Amino acid sequence: MKNWICLLFCIPLQLVAQLLPANRYFNANQANAFIWDNTASNGVVNNGSGTWNTTNLTWLKSPTGANQIWVGGSSATFGGNPGTGAAGTVSVSGTQNVKNLIFDATPSGNFTIQNGTLNLQGGLWGVNQNATISSILQGSANYIKKGNANLTLTGNNSYSGLLTISQGGIYVGASNALGTSSVIMGDASTGTSNTEWRWAGSTTPSTDIVVSGLGTGTVTIGAYSAGFNTQHSGNIDLGKDVIFFDASNDRSSFEGIISGAVTNITINGNGTYNISIGQGARVTFDNNANSFTAKILVLAGKAFQFNASNAANSNPIECNGDIVINSSVTTSPVMGTLTGSGRVAIHPETTSDATFSLGNDNGSGTFSGTIIDGGGDLSIIKTGTGTQLLNGTSTYSGTTTINNGVLGGTGNLSNSATTIVNSNGKIMGGTGTGNAGIFTVDDLEFTNGSTAAINVFSNGSTLSRIQVNGTCKLGTTTKVNLMQAMPTGTYNIISSSDPMNGTTPTLGTNLSGRSVSIARVGRNLRVTLT
Repeated sequence: MKNWICLLFCIPLQLVAQLLPANRYFNANQANAFIWDNTASNGVVNNGSGTWNTTNLTWLKSPTGANQIWVGGSSATFGGNPGTGAAGTVSVSGTQNVKNLIFDATPSGNFTIQNGTLNLQGGLWGVNQNATISSILQGSANYIKKGNANLTLTGNNSYSGLLTISQGGIYVGASNALGTSSVIMGDASTGTSNTEWRWAGSTTPSTDIVVSGLGTGTVTIGAYSAGFNTQHSGNIDLGKDVIFFDASNDRSSFEGIISGAVTNITINGNGTYNISIGQGARVTFDNNANSFTAKILVLAGKAFQFNASNAANSNPIECNGDIVINSSVTTSPVMGTLTGSGRVAIHPETTSDATFSLGNDNGSGTFSGTIIDGGGDLSIIKTGTGTQLLNGTSTYSGTTTINNGVLGGTGNLSNSATTIVNSNGKIMGGTGTGNAGIFTVDDLEFTNGSTAAINVFSNGSTLSRIQVNGTCKLGTTTKVNLMQAMPTGTYNIISSSDPMNGTTPTLGTNLSGRSVSIARVGRNLRVTLT
């Protein structure tokens, strides 16, 4: 992780001279710097296709000079000004030693470098026009990738140097396109430029990535081609916000450890996910050792899949798309506060039941979306000291257990088998102070011997309420907490469709400013305020 600092300051000073205005990287005065030119000397750069060897006169020392042979260990520029002709395909003969590789923005089309081997001796990849290298890359020297265009690497390479993506993107079309090298995204000269690390479908890159935190542009990591499932097994250390990206109709899986502390991780992509059949584009986190700290933002129409219980490391999730619990998750997935308006479900191909925990970050938030079963029955456990509000209509059929903090809202959980309020857990109708909403459940049970409670709020004229569409069982020490100033009157705070049983609760917190009596009247739990 510390090597990137050295890289910024230890590169040869002559590279600095190459960073010319308008992102022009070629310096005609630099010793051993050549421009590709596939025809006889005519005073311009002709671009085009040809063979890269040490015998053909296919290189220029300056745009208007005479053609020369390649000198090993030099810097190579493809495209130039003044120039003519389109970019072409350059075939490398044998092994060529090369320092800087520059792809100028001047010619039309994109250069492809193919065949042979490039022995990389360190320096700069300046890419102002998209280019592809399928030649074998070898060597252990460090490189900085400049320019806002993308460089695609498709060879089976043994390169082992440290690559810093200062600007633009590196796209890899083979699993070992960067050999055993590591990647740093962003350096002191990144500025507002965006950086990307992307890979093709069906590839399985293992490159370790450090997102440096330098620069203000966006950082994108993920697949770029559609139709395949891809796995990235390298570790990712986050130093700034990042976008994890999935291409259309496939799955981008991140199997390595994701670490670092940032503000947001955004889940995005080209395609959409069909939650009914479990197909479509989605980003999956697969490692139980993830230690990152961030809010996960699942954009509308996109999907985030738990392939490990601790995939989200108990971080809050704002879900406006889909959260999917995969069949490979054998123990309860854990997440922090849930917000947004999307959906949460078990993968439809999963036949076993699943349970996930909410609120493990001790935060508070409101989810107005839906929670559904999928392939098996889904259950929820509320943990943490915060307040989780569920304002949507959910159809999951497992249990709802409140172990800590508060669960409530204006939503409908009546398809859930039973809502259980354990010690330190609280249930409430509405969304808090000034709201007297109704929270609907099926069966409701307060555990005996617990300090479970009903939190009650007011909108100034009435009180919040729990609507129980089944039976209500009160515990032996259940409390009623009146959480704000309230009007006088008699109010039902729990109404049950079936007979209510258990012990009448006692008064806990009383902020109502009133004298309070609590009674069970038929199928209602009632408070009278005087």
